[in-house]
Amino acid sequence: MYELVRRFLSSYRIFCYIIFVSVLIFNCFELAQASPAESKQEQTALLQQAEGFFKEQRFKDAVGCLKQLLEENPLNAEGHNLLGKIYHKENRLDLAEQEYKEAYTSDSKLTEAHYNLANLLYDKGDFAKSAKLLEEIVGKDPKKFEYVHDLAASYEKLGNNEKALEYYEKASKLAPQNSNCHYSLGRMYYFKHDLEKARVEYVKAIELQPSNIFAHNNLGVVYNDLGKYPESIAEYETALKIKSDYPEAQQNLGYAQAHTSLGISYFRQGDMNKALAEYQEALVIDPNYPDAFYNLGLLYQKDNQLEAAINLYNKTIQLDSHNAKAYNNLGVAYGKLGRRDLAEAAYKKALEIKPDFQEAKENQMSLRNSPKG
Repeated sequence: MYELVRRFLSSYRIFCYIIFVSVLIFNCFELAQASPAESKQEQTALLQQAEGFFKEQRFKDAVGCLKQLLEENPLNAEGHNLLGKIYHKENRLDLAEQEYKEAYTSDSKLTEAHYNLANLLYDKGDFAKSAKLLEEIVGKDPKKFEYVHDLAASYEKLGNNEKALEYYEKASKLAPQNSNCHYSLGRMYYFKHDLEKARVEYVKAIELQPSNIFAHNNLGVVYNDLGKYPESIAEYETALKIKSDYPEAQQNLGYAQAHTSLGISYFRQGDMNKALAEYQEALVIDPNYPDAFYNLGLLYQKDNQLEAAINLYNKTIQLDSHNAKAYNNLGVAYGKLGRRDLAEAAYKKALEIKPDFQEAKENQMSLRNSPKG
């Protein structure tokens, strides 16, 4: 009898154990089934919280949320993309680039990450890679203004003005009310020496944004080149009266440029005193504005103050080492002073920068053919 009871209890224990293990396995299975959904909800909540912090510019808090999110799910593309945007804002460009690449690798359909990477490469000065990425993006979505406009900007930085013009024209059709796009088109037409089309685009830019100081300034340049000096002066003076919303550095650049341009108009009209006053005013606003130094050099050279002109051209070159015109006029000034070796070196440098610079070629040839004093 005792043996039967013992066996029964033993069997009962085994039975209970089996039931316990079965329940445990079932519960674990249920937890496993519920876990992904709960985890996804938590990740969504973390991402939303990080986005909120990002909008409030609480970047440290946003990074904390994103680090937690990416620890749980290293392949969360939106998390990597947002982290990249934060690093980009903080100018930590290498880290931002890494995060954008992680985002796009995790989800190749996340075009925003691809676009952000292209913008970052532009900011790093890698315009070729930026253009290549934007070409891919525009190929997939050719009707998004930002993509098309930024591709044009990358081509412009690469010096490919034909492609830049093509895509600025496309961008203008996508957003005909965008003042800056018309301004960019004006620049492209000006580079093509199509002054009338440049004028039309600058006028459109100003109609859409009357406070666009750069469009006023460049319209003044066009009028200057057309010989319409009163109109050009009116545009420069308008630019100088504008209370724009631009950041101070850009605003100062615009004002310095406008004063310089106004000085050029006075110079071409033969009013040297007013030209001098405008160049000096430009340098008060921006003491490192190369165009003001260059044009001041032209003024002194015209007045036959050659040593002063040489100093101003050298200052221009110090600030803008690719200014072929400054090297050319430096050569002219040295030539007039009989410093042939220095004149030859200046012309050579001008032609290295701009091989098709006809005036520099002619000046160099004239120097070589002139009798040595």
